[in-house]
Amino acid sequence: MSILPHFVILTLAIIALLLYPWFVNVSFLLAIVLVPSFILLLYGIFQTLFMDKQIDFIEIFTAGSLYSLAGIPIYFILVIPVYLALLKVTQFPIIFTFPFSLTIIMLLLFVFLTTKSWGYIEVLVITGCSVLHSFFILWLISKLKPLSS
Repeated sequence: MSILPHFVILTLAIIALLLYPWFVNVSFLLAIVLVPSFILLLYGIFQTLFMDKQIDFIEIFTAGSLYSLAGIPIYFILVIPVYLALLKVTQFPIIFTFPFSLTIIMLLLFVFLTTKSWGYIEVLVITGCSVLHSFFILWLISKLKPLSS
């Protein structure tokens, strides 16, 4: 087992702790971990109710962890700098610009990284997840920011 992925994630975490406020780091980390697991749990419940399959919590946890591990570098390298730039540069409310920017980043990553054919359903899922992620991050930041003063 290679230590390189762990080293990269640890390095990104240390850089993020030095560059970004703590409440931004915590909000993004919580969203990276909780949102994929929650969406997969909802999918497991859907399968149980409508497809007569048992919920496999280990599978949900494993898949959620894999999404989280993939999301940490993406969010710390691309998304947090975009969020902070939007706060400083744009005159538009962050509640509109951040979900839009996150959706564009995720759609571009999907287009560049996918090797199979895709359609509108994938675009809708990515858009929905990105918007959910962004609103959850903004909500967490709004709750944690007062604790920093």
